[in-house]
Amino acid sequence: MRSSLLIGSAVFAACAVQALEVPVGTISHSEGNVVISPYSNNNQLLVQGTLEAGGLIVGDNCYDSVAVVDGGAVAVNRVYVGSSSRGCGLVLNNGGVLTATDFNLYGDVTEGIVYSSLLNLVTVTGAGSLLDIAGRLTIWSPDAPGDRGSLKNPGKFRPICRFRPAAKSVPDLFR
Repeated sequence: MRSSLLIGSAVFAACAVQALEVPVGTISHSEGNVVISPYSNNNQLLVQGTLEAGGLIVGDNCYDSVAVVDGGAVAVNRVYVGSSSRGCGLVLNNGGVLTATDFNLYGDVTEGIVYSSLLNLVTVTGAGSLLDIAGRLTIWSPDAPGDRGSLKNPGKFRPICRFRPAAKSVPDLFR
């Protein structure tokens, strides 16, 4: 079943969309993907119900865009956080669950300029919140601040992750 939800002047189409809220910015649907803020800064997606789509792209050539799964559930094949972007993030909060086959987290992609306050990040907080990756985890990170990013093997280094109480066992997944 396909449904469409009109958000401002943009149309979002995906399968099984419930309780989708966009307080700021726009959502676009592209080749089965939900894309948050392509070439536009400071946008936000808040999912409190259920969202199913082919993919979720948080940040596409932009700054400070965030997807928040607050007590809701997102099920996608692939996730990209911070693709050619800075300060973008995925927040799973208050029992929010994201299930994906492939997960991609990107570091700073700009050479020579350091913006340490604009890290791309994933945050898991609150009881019952879960990031469930069934397949491939890819982390793209610079070798040093300001260097161009390079593909890393997640088994050989600990990524910068932010975990709070009730998710204490989650960092063990990255060892």
